[in-house]
Amino acid sequence: QSSQVQNIQSPKREEISSAMTNAMQALTKNLSSKKKPMRTSPESLKTQQEIKYEEISSNNLDEILRNISRLDKNIEASAIINPDGEILSSALSGRVNDSLFASIGKTLSYIGNDIVNALNTGALKSVTINGSHGKFSLAPIVSDVLLLILSGPRAKAGIIHLAVSLFKKKFKSYTEKKK
Repeated sequence: QSSQVQNIQSPKREEISSAMTNAMQALTKNLSSKKKPMRTSPESLKTQQEIKYEEISSNNLDEILRNISRLDKNIEASAIINPDGEILSSALSGRVNDSLFASIGKTLSYIGNDIVNALNTGALKSVTINGSHGKFSLAPIVSDVLLLILSGPRAKAGIIHLAVSLFKKKFKSYTEKKK
């Protein structure tokens, strides 16, 4: 057990922790300074509710990610990254810095995997950080692809879980078409 504690305090973990702290502070500052009021007309809400995710044909990953935001008006941005933090595809809003978004996802993935491994709790399934002005969710899709979702504070956990499940299904279908 002392080796697990020692592992958690290694220099690499301190660097990751420091990088994550800096990234989260920058994100919080960036989001709070660019906060835009949410405006939803009754017509657009009705349109959003009528859209069925499964019925939308997706020709590329960007389109699949854009369709995630149609599930709920509170989903603001999404991206898929590789383990190195490189954005593979994205549907980001204007208030989200893509490199910061990817950096936070990469760092959070490392931290989540380290925690899961240290506690012997299996494979990482998801990580969600809830803030007063929004939520950041990360979910591994396959071994080398991570899905990141930024949503407003009113987004329901079930909707985010549904978005992840549907994305996994669409991603699998998309990659099978590419073979």
